[in-house]
Amino acid sequence: MNFSSNKIKFSGRTLRSPRSAAAIVILLAAIAMILGSCEKVIPLSLPANSLTYLDGFITDKPGVQSVKLLKSVGYLDNGNPQPLSNANITLTDLTLGKDYAFGYTNGAYSYDPGSAVAIGLVGHVYRLRVNYSGASYEARDTLKRIPPIDSLNYTYKKDDGNKKDGYYVSFFAVDAPGASDYYWIRAYRNGQRNGYTFDQVSIDGAYREDTNDGLEFIYPIRQAVTANDKPYLIGDTVGVVMRSLSKSSYDFMNISLVQLFNGGLFATVMANAPANLVNQTAGDKGRIYGWFGMVGERESSIIIK
Repeated sequence: MNFSSNKIKFSGRTLRSPRSAAAIVILLAAIAMILGSCEKVIPLSLPANSLTYLDGFITDKPGVQSVKLLKSVGYLDNGNPQPLSNANITLTDLTLGKDYAFGYTNGAYSYDPGSAVAIGLVGHVYRLRVNYSGASYEARDTLKRIPPIDSLNYTYKKDDGNKKDGYYVSFFAVDAPGASDYYWIRAYRNGQRNGYTFDQVSIDGAYREDTNDGLEFIYPIRQAVTANDKPYLIGDTVGVVMRSLSKSSYDFMNISLVQLFNGGLFATVMANAPANLVNQTAGDKGRIYGWFGMVGERESSIIIK
């Protein structure tokens, strides 16, 4: 570097005098400020209108079965969805040609066949009809087979930087062979849904078609009933509920879960979850969102000791 020169040699490039260099530094600083301030908070004007939707999964378990017809609340509203009591809802077993009229009570539409009787039968096709606000809506689904949950076990793990100290539960189940089967898995802690874990959907106990037919559920699915940042403690009762899904119900759940946890670097474009209730009334433009599905259900639990 030659201080007597009116030029400065630096990394093989020739710059002008210190005054010119200072100008370049100021310019670069200005560019950095502009790039650093590109993030801007934009107020959104969200629509205030509410939507009618159905929460309608019916199981093969004996006893009371219920569905809910609700009015949604605004995105920024802290209130709860409001139940709608002025609908007529009927479930029909199309395989048997038998109707079940659901009556409204305590925020839900229910049917009680008796404590030892199940209205959901594996392999049967069902139709749900909702008559609401002058229109008739229908959806269909098939109740698919469901294998048992063989067992639950747990092991104690120490904090390793990725996992907290605590007890980690896994469940074991074997996929039914011979066809593609779709599952929905949820964890419970002391009788309540474990909000630290995510619901899972699975194909044949794995994540893809034709990779795990008839085999044990893969490890990532079995162990996902425990959250690494909130493992279980001594005295906790841990429950796992597994439901069978039709292909269309699996697609609905998969899209819904993707949208629910969408975010981060690899976030996908937001998309509306599908609905399967179709308006049967000519000329009526009403819509009911949500989903009607028939599910087989198996559950198992263990106490951490």
